[in-house]
Order: sequence, then C-alpha cells, then structure tokens
Amino acid sequence: FFLRRITKNTQTMRALSFFALCTFLILSFVDAQDGQRDKYDVLKEDYCGDFNCYELLDVTPDVDFRGIKERYNNLSLALHPDKNPNQTQEDKDKYVRINKAYEILSSKRRDYDEYLRIKSSLDSPVESPILVLVLLYLGIAYVVLYYQRQQQQQCKDAILQEPSVIRYYWEDKKIDLTGKKKAAKSPRGKGKRKNKGQSANGNQTLCEIKEGISKHDLNVVIEKCNLVVPGYKTEEPTYQQACIDVASSALWAAGELLHYLRWQIKYKVLKQDYSEEDKEYLCRTHHKKSEIEWNTMPEKDRLKLLSKSGIWNRRERENEEKTKKSKKKRN
Repeated sequence: FFLRRITKNTQTMRALSFFALCTFLILSFVDAQDGQRDKYDVLKEDYCGDFNCYELLDVTPDVDFRGIKERYNNLSLALHPDKNPNQTQEDKDKYVRINKAYEILSSKRRDYDEYLRIKSSLDSPVESPILVLVLLYLGIAYVVLYYQRQQQQQCKDAILQEPSVIRYYWEDKKIDLTGKKKAAKSPRGKGKRKNKGQSANGNQTLCEIKEGISKHDLNVVIEKCNLVVPGYKTEEPTYQQACIDVASSALWAAGELLHYLRWQIKYKVLKQDYSEEDKEYLCRTHHKKSEIEWNTMPEKDRLKLLSKSGIWNRRERENEEKTKKSKKKRN
C-alpha cells in the first residue's frame, strides 16, 4: 500500500530519488576516505628503519627473488660472526640489518614496495592547490589586461580615422592624421627646394604622431566631436582593474551556475510550479527584453504579456485542462 501511494505521487518519488543519490555520493566519499586511510597504514611499519632494504642487499628493486637470495647468501657469508671473529661493531650491525632486509623482501616485499612508492610521493614537493589557483587567477588577469589594452588600441585607431577627428586635428593643431598632406612651399628666392615633397608633419611618422596622442587629448576630442565609441574607456586599463574584472566574472559565473542548479532541482527534478518571479523571468527572456526594459514597462503591459500562452503558464493551463476533462467525465 505504501509503495502504491509513492508511485502515484511522482513529486515525492523524484525527491526521494534525489535524496538517495545524494546519500549514495556522501557514503561513497566516506568509503573512499576510509580506503585512503587503509592505504597509508603501510607507513606505520618499521621495515628497515632509515635504510633501504634493496640498498642494504646491494640489489635493484626490479630484481627477482633468486637474485635477492644469492646476494644475501654472499653478504651473510662475508659478514657472519663465525667466519669473522675479529668483527667490528659496525660489521655486526650491518649483518643484523642484512638479515632484517632479507626477511622483509622474502615475506613482505609487496607491502614494502607500496611503502617505498607512498613515501617517495610524500617526500616529493607538492604544489599547494591554493597557490595554483592564485597563480592561475593572476595569469588570467594578465591575459585580460592584454586583451583590454589591445581593444583600447583598436578603439583609438578607429577614433583617429574618423573624418571629424581628422578635420579637428588639422584645423586646430595642424596635425595631419592621413599622412598625405604636404608642407607649404617656401617663399620665392628663399630655399627653393627645401620643403619639396616634405610631409606636413615634418620628420615625424604617422605612427609616432598617433602614439603621442595621450588619453586625455583623445577624451577631449571625443567630447568635442560628440563621438560614441562602443567598448572605449576613458581611463587606461590597469592590472588591478583586470583582477577586479576577473573576480567579478568568476562571481557572476558562480551565481549563474547556482541559478541553473536551483532551476533544475526545483522545476525539473521536483516538478514544482513556477514562482511569480520566475514566471516574469521566463516571459521577459521569451520576449527578449532586458531587466531594465521589463521594470520600466507599465504594469498593464506586463500583465498582458504574462496572460498570454507560454512556457511560464503552460503547467497551469495543463492543470486546468485536466480538471475540465475530469469534470466532463463525472458529468
């Protein structure tokens, strides 16, 4: 009876499925952490202390057991106390370590190899995830700064190619932005061929003249000529502003992701009805209106758009049709 009740209520079933999925993911994560702890239990063994068992027997880690045994027999014969009665304390300690190393490699070699692998990975320098994220953030900010500077340079070139700007610089400052005008001829009898073929800008090239125009002069020209330049900024791009732009973009992306997840869980998984705010959002995006345009619309126009058939009221219409059909069947 309980299962039948659940199957009739699809919303409850979807909620339980989502809860079960979350529980499964949490338990899987906990189990993985327990397995990670068991993996590092091998580090608790003493083995050969500060020495390497392979180095004590003077063999490589990829040698087979026969090679380990032969090398152990040779070393044990050379360092055995019965064969060398006049042994030093250092040789005696070395003989003990060799026996310990052979015992480990003959019975616990697999665990010891895992021990060496984990120890080498822990001893190797590990980059901090926070440091990596910070460096990545600073690198992205530098790329954004480079892009902004290129964009502003393109805007500057476009502004200096405007006919009104070219006319302003020629009439007010006698600067030729086309590079085609020639200097005025000298009076007769005074250095006749002196200015022949010379540019009106003198010895300066056109690129040098454009680079010499400052941001302040460009802002003055834009204001006097009443120009509207999309993407142009009145201030030079800075690295600090690029960092702020990257951070704000990351926050915007995180907000969009949370909005998407909330929408999917609320309306796709749980199959809830749209709230009034979300209905307006769907209607606004459907009619391609910005938030400012929507808020400045008269309330009658907004209600008129909301009353039209669309995805924002589709479920309500479906529910109304279902109720009408059920009433007809009863009648």
